Amino acid sequence: MNRSIEQSLTSLLPRLTIDLPSDLINLASSLVAQSRNVASNLKPDEEIGRAYVCAHIACERLKSTLNLPPIEPRPPVPPRVYTKLYAYLSGALAARPQRTPKKVQRLEDAQPPPSDVKTPTRRKSNPTSTTPAGLPLPSRPSPSKERSLAAFRPQNKSRKSELSHGGRGREIAAWIRPVVRGLCTRLGARGAIAHVLAGVGSVLTLPTPKPEKGESKEKQKVPALVAAVYVLVHTRLTGKEVNGKEYVAIRRSILNGLKELRSDEEVLGKVEKEEAGEKGWEGWTDIVGKDVDVWLMELSAKGWVELDWFENIESGSGVDAPETRDEPMEDADENSNEDADEDDDDEEESIMGLGTMMQERVDYLSSRKREEYRIWKDGILEKIEAIEIARAEAEPMDTT
Repeated sequence: MNRSIEQSLTSLLPRLTIDLPSDLINLASSLVAQSRNVASNLKPDEEIGRAYVCAHIACERLKSTLNLPPIEPRPPVPPRVYTKLYAYLSGALAARPQRTPKKVQRLEDAQPPPSDVKTPTRRKSNPTSTTPAGLPLPSRPSPSKERSLAAFRPQNKSRKSELSHGGRGREIAAWIRPVVRGLCTRLGARGAIAHVLAGVGSVLTLPTPKPEKGESKEKQKVPALVAAVYVLVHTRLTGKEVNGKEYVAIRRSILNGLKELRSDEEVLGKVEKEEAGEKGWEGWTDIVGKDVDVWLMELSAKGWVELDWFENIESGSGVDAPETRDEPMEDADENSNEDADEDDDDEEESIMGLGTMMQERVDYLSSRKREEYRIWKDGILEKIEAIEIARAEAEPMDTT
């Protein structure tokens, strides 16, 4: 867990020139542990961002005390999910009120009344500007909620924010998001979309967990990285180890899918909308099977599979799970109608997940659960009827 916290803190504070303060690491770790008590049931894409949000909250709380450099968040989840998760956890993990000033006041009230003999007295400390020991507190005010979330909101109406592309920063090209979505859909693994996006985003934006000396920070053959992350996520979701022949078949399907998506009209339109021209396809190269093998070895050897994006995937949960809504945030005046349509279509999904106890796996009254129950009930009734018929046929033969 500490390694994941340190990775998140390093990503949030890229300009920090010294080692991460131990107080910051301890507070972030403590917030993660507290969050598991107040928000134990999160959606898969929300669970991926738990550690990052807690690290972000820790940085905000200690940036004045530790004189931290500017915080530059690059969350591993879509901004809509991250903004909602940050707002929820920052409220649920509110700092404990300072009780020391009240205790000092009570002690002062308990002092006997002054006598005629004047003795030197210690000047009372103002609890709002000094510590109980009389030391001045930092003068920098705590950031407001609006200021903390300003980095995740559009700067103006004419241009989308840098994170509006589903958590996409400068290191993530515009083609990655639509290509990942298209690839998972073609391969019948819509439940893997959020995990693949989180994995690719983590590799492209976070420091290498186990770097080698002289290693280049620039990631090569990004399409092969997408393919390798999909293989890992697919294996984890199915809960089954693949043999050599199965791996070659999966790899061939991925390579064919990527090749087709490069010329797909729908994908080309989405990339063009995100970033016009060839810049939208920056980092795209033709790859072969060996490139995927190289990335698989690197992800395993350099500790990428030890981070939260992979550890939080529930093994055997299935690749055909409902897709997480991770559409990019748009300006309000451009998408008011679209947002209303999405709210109508996903009314049932909106009551689940963050801040509630309603999770899909325990929603026994959903349409899918009702259908499964009806099939089970019909099967049980058929078995009961068969037993009764067999018993009725056997009764006349009983001579005792």
